[in-house]
Amino acid sequence: MEQERYRKLISDGGGCVSLVRFFLVILGFFYGLVIRLRNIFYKRGIFKTHKASKPVISVGNITLGGTGKTPVIIWLCGRLKEKGYKVGILTRGYKASRLEGGGSGWLDEPGLLAEGCEGAEIIVNSDRVAGAGEAINRFGVDVLLMDDGFQHRRLGRALDIVTIDATEPFGYGSILPGGFLREPISSLARADAVVITRTEQVKQEQLEKIEEKILKVKSDMVIARTIHGPVCVSLSDGSELSVGELEGRKVYCFCGIGNPRAFERTVRDTGSEVVGFKIFNDHHCYDGEDVSEIFQAGIEAGAELILTTKKDWLKFASQIESEGKDTGDKGKVLIGYLGIEIEFLDGEEKIRKLIEERMAVTISG
Repeated sequence: MEQERYRKLISDGGGCVSLVRFFLVILGFFYGLVIRLRNIFYKRGIFKTHKASKPVISVGNITLGGTGKTPVIIWLCGRLKEKGYKVGILTRGYKASRLEGGGSGWLDEPGLLAEGCEGAEIIVNSDRVAGAGEAINRFGVDVLLMDDGFQHRRLGRALDIVTIDATEPFGYGSILPGGFLREPISSLARADAVVITRTEQVKQEQLEKIEEKILKVKSDMVIARTIHGPVCVSLSDGSELSVGELEGRKVYCFCGIGNPRAFERTVRDTGSEVVGFKIFNDHHCYDGEDVSEIFQAGIEAGAELILTTKKDWLKFASQIESEGKDTGDKGKVLIGYLGIEIEFLDGEEKIRKLIEERMAVTISG
């Protein structure tokens, strides 16, 4: 099932949709029991946790979709490098592939991490324990950042950070497949800190309710608030547009990420006029046909600019000129990606202090 159809199914009410979702929620109840049992086994030591010889900081979530993990990891990497640490990043590389023509470049999340975390060692391995061993023994890293690590409990960690998207914080209240929760909200008790992302897209009252729910699970949770701030538009010809230059422009958007509507809102908040928006499934692999269709749709919509995310751009750009595909009259429209960085509004110093404390304890221990 397509991502957006599934989202509508579990979020909308009425008629047959409600009946289908009822059965999905029932399935989610049993899946939740399995997850709870698994967590109990790890807590009691029945399932073994492997401890790495270097500190591990996990950044994960409890819901499906893009919650802003990658920008948080990039921020963490920057802070650790400031302290003189050599950083390794563990990622499973879901649906990731290397750039055509070989080399060490990656597409999708590993590509974003490689570009955003210059100098860090990127280890793509679904086995996090094996990946940690490679990063430490082969590359000599001082600290490991584990991407999407909250549910991957085989590898022990010094610090667990969970990102929660303010626009879709708790997965419509149900566990998969009845909602977007990957495990019960009560699992947040395992976390050391929560970073609430995209806070600029919701009201203050909603943020307070999110924090209240988190603190009911763990009263001493460290909570930070961030925004996803657009920094510039990078165009296919290597030039850039400032965010201010987007105001009033007619823009056609496309993306294949976990929370596409959040990207659309970010674009609209720049003052752009969004004349069309094409949504693909998360981790979509673009081909020549997609390129042709997107260019044609943008031109027909009267767009001055076709805009996507950096994650999508890494895959899309490699297809623009491939195999001589007909992309229509490309000269009529600019194309590029909107660069995004997180900015802390609150809680940054608490997160920094927590990192320093856990690093010190782990290294000395």
